[in-house]
Amino acid sequence: MEDTIAWRSPEELVTIGFERSTVVMMNEAHSGIQRCIRTREIGWRILPAAHEAGVRHLAMEVLWPYSFADEANRARRVPTESEEGYLAQPEMRRYIQAALDLGWTLVPYEADYDAHSAELEKTESIDWEEEQEGSTLSDVATASINWRE
Repeated sequence: MEDTIAWRSPEELVTIGFERSTVVMMNEAHSGIQRCIRTREIGWRILPAAHEAGVRHLAMEVLWPYSFADEANRARRVPTESEEGYLAQPEMRRYIQAALDLGWTLVPYEADYDAHSAELEKTESIDWEEEQEGSTLSDVATASINWRE
């Protein structure tokens, strides 16, 4: 008899992940403001499985400015003030609201740009649109991205 591979659903993978660790990370595919909506829909789908595993916090880089998370945590609603960027995208707002509806706390985080101002001065001259259009990034752009990540 031939061995077959059993594919796991995103919900099953999250459950397995939290059986093995207290932290599970999920990244999304995006390029600047362009995004893969399916990735966020998968994120929305896995929230109940993560909640059942005991998760009560959602940490995201997108929660900027930090006042957005503060207001959302206080009001238990996604603030209406975001008119552009990731926080204005409907599937991102739905995802964040679903976490709030489960009673989760939003935790914003981002690289500490003030701590590395000298490194960032080098990147001020970068034309990021031109960098994205090219097939390779300049050394300065690559160093900036690597520092942030």
